[in-house]
Parts: sequence; C-alpha cells; structure tokens
Amino acid sequence: MNFKHIKTLAALSFACLSLPAFAQNYEDDALGYSQSELIGTARIQAIGGAQVALGGDLGTFGINPAGIAFYRSSDLGITFNFKNVSNKATYLDSNTDDPFSKFTVPQFGLVIANARKENDGSFNGRWNNFAFGLSYMRTNDFNNRYSYQGYNGSSSITSFFADLAYNRYQGDELPDINDPFYLEDVAYAAGIIDDAEIDGQPTFIGLSEFGDLQQFREVETKGGISETSVTLGGNYGNQLFLGAALTYVNVRQENESYYTEYDINDPSYPFDITSFDYVRNYEQRGAGFNAKLGAVYLPVKDVRIGLSVQTPTFIKFEEDNYDEIVTLESNGESYNSSIEGTFDYDIRTPLKVNAGLAKFFGDQGFLSADVEFVDYSRIDFDSEFRDFNNDINQRVSDRFKNAVNFRVGGEYKLDAISLRLGYAYFGSPYSNTEEDFSRNYFTGGLGYRYSNVYVDLAGIYNQSTTTQVPYEAGDLSPVADIDHNKLGIMLTVGTRF
Repeated sequence: MNFKHIKTLAALSFACLSLPAFAQNYEDDALGYSQSELIGTARIQAIGGAQVALGGDLGTFGINPAGIAFYRSSDLGITFNFKNVSNKATYLDSNTDDPFSKFTVPQFGLVIANARKENDGSFNGRWNNFAFGLSYMRTNDFNNRYSYQGYNGSSSITSFFADLAYNRYQGDELPDINDPFYLEDVAYAAGIIDDAEIDGQPTFIGLSEFGDLQQFREVETKGGISETSVTLGGNYGNQLFLGAALTYVNVRQENESYYTEYDINDPSYPFDITSFDYVRNYEQRGAGFNAKLGAVYLPVKDVRIGLSVQTPTFIKFEEDNYDEIVTLESNGESYNSSIEGTFDYDIRTPLKVNAGLAKFFGDQGFLSADVEFVDYSRIDFDSEFRDFNNDINQRVSDRFKNAVNFRVGGEYKLDAISLRLGYAYFGSPYSNTEEDFSRNYFTGGLGYRYSNVYVDLAGIYNQSTTTQVPYEAGDLSPVADIDHNKLGIMLTVGTRF
C-alpha cells in the first residue's frame, strides 16, 4: 500500500522540514558552505596552503589574487586528486568503520602574462607587468559515505514522530493518512505511531515503549563547491603586487540517508510491524558570486608580506526533498507513505580576511605562514518566511563564533627537485561546546622542474570529528561521534610559455 503527497517546501518549511529527524539543520548547511578545505595546486597544498604572501603559482590566487601579478610568463596547469577516507563512528557503545575513496579534478588554471622585457627585477617606480587569469578550483568536496548502528533500550525515533504529532494536533484531530502533509502524517500513515489515550487524555505513541531496538543509519553525500574566477593583477616597481578576482561559485550537495529500526527480542513487536525504514533524500543546488582583493608588498627582496580580503558570498539555493517511511508487517505486507517538495532560499557566507608572511633564502627555498579570520556568527539565511529566517539566524548567532585558521609550510630546493612540508589548523566554529571540532592538515610533497614543464606531487592527511544526533529525545537523545581520517594524493602538471 502506498500513500504519497507532493507539496512545495515553501509551505512545509515551518511545519515539516525544520523539525523532522534527519532534516538538515540549515545553519549547519550554511556553515559547511562558509568553510573551505585546503585549496590550490599540489605545490601549494604540500606547504599547508600557506600562500597569501607567495605568488607565482596557479594555486595562490585562490586566496590572494595578487599572486598572479608575479607572473612574467604565461602558465597552464591542471591538478588531479585521489582521496581515501576512513570514517569511524561510535554510537551507543558500538563501533563502525566505513572506508570511502574518490577521484576528482580539483584545479585547472591559465595565466596570460605581459611583462616588460627590460625588467631586471630590481625595485623601480613603474608598472612592470600585468597578468590575466582564468581558473577553476574545488574548495569543498562533499563526497563521502558513513554509517553507525547500535542497540537502544531507552528511546526510538518513533517517539520523536509521536511528539511531533501530539504537538501538531493536540489530540483534537488525527493525521490524514490519504493526504499526508507533514512528516508526522507520514509516520502515522505508515503505522509506526498510533493515537491512544493515557489517563483519559488523547495522545500519540510510538514503538519505543516496547523493547530493545536495533538502530542503523547510513548516509551518503555527493557534490562539492567549486569556484570559477577571472583574475587581474599588476606589478608596480617589483615591490607592490596587486590583484583582484571576480568569482562565480557553484554548489551542489546530494544527501541520501537510510535509517532502519527493529526489536531485537520480538520480531513481531506492536502494531504487527517487524521493522521499518525511514528514507530521506535531498539535493541542494546553489549559485553565487564573491570578489577577492589582495596585495603583496616586498619591504626587502627576500621578504614578502601579503594581505587579502574575500567578500561575503551571496548564494541562491534551490532544494528538492523526499521523505519516505516503509514498514514491514509480520504477515509479509509492506506499507509506505511519503512526501516531497521544493524550497528556495539564500545564504550569505561571512567575510574572510587573510594575512601572510614569506621569507625567501635565495634560490634555495622559502618559509611561509598565513593567518585567516572568519566570523561564522555572521552567516545569514533568508527566505520568504520571516519567522523561519529569524529562527535560523538566531541559532547561527547562538551556536557559531569567529575562528582563526593558521597555515605554515616551506620548500627546499635541490637543483630540479623541491622538497616541501606543511601544516594547517582550522579553528572550531562552535561557541558552546567543550568538544574539539577543529581540523588539522599534515602535508608534504615533491616538485620537479625540467625546462618549461613542472610536475608536483603532494600528500594531505586531514583529521576531523563530527557529531550527529539522529533524532531528539530529550536526555535520551542518542549521539553518534564520527572521526574522519582523510588521505589525499594530488598531482599537478603544467607548463610555462
């Protein structure tokens, strides 16, 4: 038997999608779109992404567009990446390990430079060269898959659905199983909650009061954030390097989650249901713009000081959602109920400010360090629903704070071979937690130059932790802690001409 209804999320956003288990918290999505990973070519990532004061690499003007002004010749390059992830989850004292791997092309760039032939590199009082660049860069990679499971004798997701139904209807009416509008209607139509009387008062009950439950959830995410930029830069006096970039931002995230629950002691627990599955799928598609301005100043020949600013990114989103609950009864019959819809909204990510310092040691190499400031409490969510917007933005203000990120690295040259090491620290964006949600990147790599051709190889190891609450049940809400250990191997090939 099937119950299905289609609604526009513009009508559902208050009542359904802001409340159900697994419905994405929009402030968390906005946070994910405001953060970035290490970006750039294999060379830049091998030195921990410390690039603000460097210049002269296709990866540098992803953060500081002034890097393009160092070019005296043209450049064409592409980067390939293979990522392997180990996701280790702990849920209700049970451990789950899920490996995942993915191949991507995270960077491509072209620079056309026009330099004065008589420029010998000494400080002078004139414009020496200009450069124009086109680049594609993947700043976030959402591709991943993980799961968690465990025995729960204290709560069930059905109690969450029952609470939604009671808060919605207050015992005055029952959900319409033929025309479900809210997620709690879907749960009622599928048979995992029921109406009842307790002490003479009408209410709704779930299956949580009837035994020990095996719970399992699997999540697969796809997509990422990419930036396509047009960059212009100029070199004044071989001492001041300026750059500006206009960037088109493309966002796509697909999230498919699957949750199942059954009683481990009684295969025919109440309502004659042996098990049920809750499927939630959503896809977010966004497009927006930002601008970057940057400068690098050389007080002396071997020292570079860099500064860059990225404006807030304004992104318009379209979202499709689908929720379905499927039950299996002891007689072998299956019932399902579902709703689906769309929702349009805007997200404004916060301003980013970067500063960097680099020290060069002749032709033997360099050391570089960056610091980045981002105030995540300045994220802004907007839709046609004012109260909903206020609720999301208040949660942003309450949950998030400003963060300081650090990147440091260096390069040592041995003729045509370069050795590189780096480290990056991204501060936690959360304000009210004792847990550490910072991210650490350990990087290293090699470079080879032959004539006008270059090949760079990098290894990037990243550690981070996320926490998920599959459904709200007060003090009995279960929590999944997931450790993500990522290893990326990057290869950049290019040519100067």
